[in-house]
Amino acid sequence: MFNYSFVRRYFKYCICVLLLVYLLIQLFHLNIPFGDYDEGVYIATIRSVLNGFPIYSKTYLSQFPLLILISEPIYFISKNIFFLRLEIVSFSIITLYIFYLLTKKYTSMKYGLIFTFLLAFDAIFFNVSRTFQMDIPFTALNLLGVYFFDMFICSTDEKKNKNVIYIFLSGVFLTTAFLMKSMPAGVLSYILILPFFIFSYRWKSATYIAWFIFGAILPIIPILLSINIHEMYFETAGFRHGLFGLGLNSTFRLLLTHYAPVIGLSIAGSILIFKEIFKYITVQFMYIQFIVLLLIFYFYQDLFPHHLVFILPFMFFICAYVIYIFIVRLKLGVFEEYIFILAFIIPAIFFLTTRNVQLLSVINIQENTKYISVAEYIDRTTYPNEYIASDDQIIGYLANRNIPPDLVDTSFIRIENNGITASEVVQQIKKYNVEEVVVASGRFNYLPQLISYLNSNYRINVIDGITIYTKKHIG
Repeated sequence: MFNYSFVRRYFKYCICVLLLVYLLIQLFHLNIPFGDYDEGVYIATIRSVLNGFPIYSKTYLSQFPLLILISEPIYFISKNIFFLRLEIVSFSIITLYIFYLLTKKYTSMKYGLIFTFLLAFDAIFFNVSRTFQMDIPFTALNLLGVYFFDMFICSTDEKKNKNVIYIFLSGVFLTTAFLMKSMPAGVLSYILILPFFIFSYRWKSATYIAWFIFGAILPIIPILLSINIHEMYFETAGFRHGLFGLGLNSTFRLLLTHYAPVIGLSIAGSILIFKEIFKYITVQFMYIQFIVLLLIFYFYQDLFPHHLVFILPFMFFICAYVIYIFIVRLKLGVFEEYIFILAFIIPAIFFLTTRNVQLLSVINIQENTKYISVAEYIDRTTYPNEYIASDDQIIGYLANRNIPPDLVDTSFIRIENNGITASEVVQQIKKYNVEEVVVASGRFNYLPQLISYLNSNYRINVIDGITIYTKKHIG
């Protein structure tokens, strides 16, 4: 007779195996230049900070305070692209493990493993987890805040010290997440967590309120000591973001099509098991966060596919919970349960792999191997202390050249919103005596006055289809 107790005994180690396999696959080609545009922006920002440019000015408008403050240690331990990305992979493993703990707690170990696997090898999550940008650190820290809030709410230990630690850490991690990446999802955790506090009898204690507020304020203190608040507020308020009307923007359309089975089952199923959704405070919190994030992706126009990692853990958690409750209600046997699970997982995997991980990697590799040739050309034709400019800042990192601080972010959003103009780019090029200007992504082509200036003052070279403007020297 088969010994099920033997299986259960070692089943708990499966999460370690899963995370190890995930790490090994990530490490396999972490050095390949397949990065997202934002990756170059973050790296160029860090280099500018280390070069001594004033922080929290218009230069770093697209970045939030914590990244600026920790720039030096990040760059110190990350002398090449492999280690920069390894930091993000580490945060993704934290995200997966916390997601597993929460899912296992409110379903079972089996569902925790299945949905952690689906999240880990989701094409978007997998690819964003290996590029140096702050979406995954934000997601990991936000989930840690939720996890310690759950520990506080569910604690049966009457020792006040332990509960104080839980609620203090919840505040610390939620604020740290927001300071790492200022997004609507970060504000949500604060707005939504307060009413759920009210449902907890521990909220009646002023001690816990004080410790949560102290934990939430603590990460802000070093930032308050290092900036001019009025200047930062003015600059940030002056930058327009994308709350422009309604409609199926491309990111929301991708969310609906790419995750159709997961979203459909989560919403439809939760209506059928409405009472079970509101049985646990943490499940309520996760569900409402999921629904509100869906609305944000609909209303907020300036979100991109890599931002989907904010909603994925909440969406997969609710889906796992819905399936688990259905199976418990139907009182299915082991065989019927697995048939039920496979009936969901097979179409889910089909949809989740429509943007196949390998295909995405190949596309990015084909696009970005050109950047290596361009970087080698720049290395041959410029000196290390000379500046270059590019509309894809990763080239500056690959060539080990600095970029003028006000040109560390030349995204379409900034160009469309007049956050950066042709005259400002020309001014920076003159100020820093830029030796070469690379038009790699085509963003600079949306500034015709800039192109006109470059045509008049620079020579045109083409390397692997990428246009490089080299400064004309007289004499």
